Amino acid sequence: MLFSGNKLLILKMAWRNLWRHKRRTAITLFAMAIGLAFSIPTIGLMDGMYKQMVDGITKMHLGDLQIHQKDYPEEKGIRQVVPYKLISEIDKYEGVKAVAPRIYSGGMISSSKKIGSRIRGVDNFDQVKIVSGKMDGKNRCQVAVDEDTAAKYKLKPGNELILSPLPVTQACEKIIIGGIFKGRKLNYSLILMLKKEVRLIFASKEDVGDPLAEEGDDIDNFKKLEDVNGEEPGEPSVNDSDSNPEDSSKLKLGADQGKYTFVRNYSQPVGVSAVEPAREIKVSNMYKSIIRGKYLSTKWLTNTPESVKTQIIIGNKLAALLNVKVGDIVGMDAVTMANYPLDRLFKIKGIFKTGLDRLDRNVVYIHIGNGWDLQFIGLRNKENKMVHEFAVSLHKHGDNSMVAAHIRQDLDENLIVRIWQNIEPAMASIVATSNVMTNLILAIILIIAGFGTMNTMLMSVMERIKEFGVLKSIGMKPWFVATLILIETVFLTLGAILLGSSLGLLFQSWLIDHGIDLNALLPDGFTFQGVVIEPVWRAIFTWNGLLIPIYMLIFVSVVVALWPALRAARVKPVEAFRKQK
Repeated sequence: MLFSGNKLLILKMAWRNLWRHKRRTAITLFAMAIGLAFSIPTIGLMDGMYKQMVDGITKMHLGDLQIHQKDYPEEKGIRQVVPYKLISEIDKYEGVKAVAPRIYSGGMISSSKKIGSRIRGVDNFDQVKIVSGKMDGKNRCQVAVDEDTAAKYKLKPGNELILSPLPVTQACEKIIIGGIFKGRKLNYSLILMLKKEVRLIFASKEDVGDPLAEEGDDIDNFKKLEDVNGEEPGEPSVNDSDSNPEDSSKLKLGADQGKYTFVRNYSQPVGVSAVEPAREIKVSNMYKSIIRGKYLSTKWLTNTPESVKTQIIIGNKLAALLNVKVGDIVGMDAVTMANYPLDRLFKIKGIFKTGLDRLDRNVVYIHIGNGWDLQFIGLRNKENKMVHEFAVSLHKHGDNSMVAAHIRQDLDENLIVRIWQNIEPAMASIVATSNVMTNLILAIILIIAGFGTMNTMLMSVMERIKEFGVLKSIGMKPWFVATLILIETVFLTLGAILLGSSLGLLFQSWLIDHGIDLNALLPDGFTFQGVVIEPVWRAIFTWNGLLIPIYMLIFVSVVVALWPALRAARVKPVEAFRKQK
């Protein structure tokens, strides 16, 4: 049979026919290549987002899977525990990278700040320029605070201050801030109070008789207490005697004044996480979120100046609420194994920022030794240490279902193993849905490119009807004609793959190195279903991200070329000559 002995003939014909119309072939080739070039970095970007979401939810806290007492996930009972010694068994399973034990409790954390201040007595508050709050004059222990002091110590109307030490008369041991007044910049804290109350505060035991009976007595007859912090609040300016009712900083306030120390208490309910730092840093990325100070020390030391027993790390928003910094001392009570709270003083070792409000404002981390300490949380039974949770990190995220199944087979029936998809089903559903959407977008891009291929091949067939008629009249079989069209399509597709994959990988490499910077819109990133998404969106490279678009382009191109191939194969010589001039 003609052509049957020459296998290269059909390839030569296909290649020559493809370039008869160079411009049309080049346009089609470029359109297919652009579709592929966009598909590769699109998958890379979406894969990068999925990885960031999965890493965020597993490495921030959850781990790839968790082990609990079976009722703990629902009830969160302090006594629903798992033996710590189980950790050595979990470590041995294939695929397990690290295991982190955790103890949870709840409590109240508090801090105190001493305010070295100057008190000045006023006859009334009518001429004081109050910018926030209201001085009603009815509360005998109501004061006004200058706005700089209010900003520094986060004071607002309604807050309470405690006098330190308490006045001899025990008058106004707690004072209430009624208002914030505006004045010029001062180099000391200034508190305004009614004159008669100032006299009671500075009274000595000998003076307590009836300090209100002699309104005009010189305030110098009363003892003044030095600031306990050793800070001199500063002397009043001569301008303080100027008479300007519109400017409280220049208002004549009289001689009733003195120096005193006030205590401002801050408190906040928190969740307490006791962790084993050496293991926790292998499972969680929390240590990377430290913005000031350091993460918890890995060794349990109790007799050193920097005792791990008293170390704590807190979120930046909690630090702002407590008005504390690294190195400050805070007090915290926590629910214990005996179901009543015990308190302990802690020194702030570090301050973290995750971008998640529930962590940055409401969670603190301490060493797991505090959880086993019988003088604090006391989560132990005789010599057996107990924990509430094991968070397990795996070498591959995708293996969590398989590893969980293996662990579940060997565990006591009183324990439960959950993968992160079970713990956060909403996030798992979003990731799965996003994968479907990515594949759909990819298919649309490549189908559009495929239709361009079909249009090109159809035009080629219609222009060569007479040629096909001649070939079939001299013995060419229909399958040969169809194969010729398909090979032309394959050549076109291969060219598009070479050009498109080169452009796509080039663009993707730029997205890997630089990413799409969204800092202008989201300087701190954003949270999505409890996961912090970084403001720079980067792509990642995977072989699937390269090969899947290529396979889809080949498939779509061959499918859309079937119609032109069948159309050419069905050409009859007589009809072909009749239609051509």
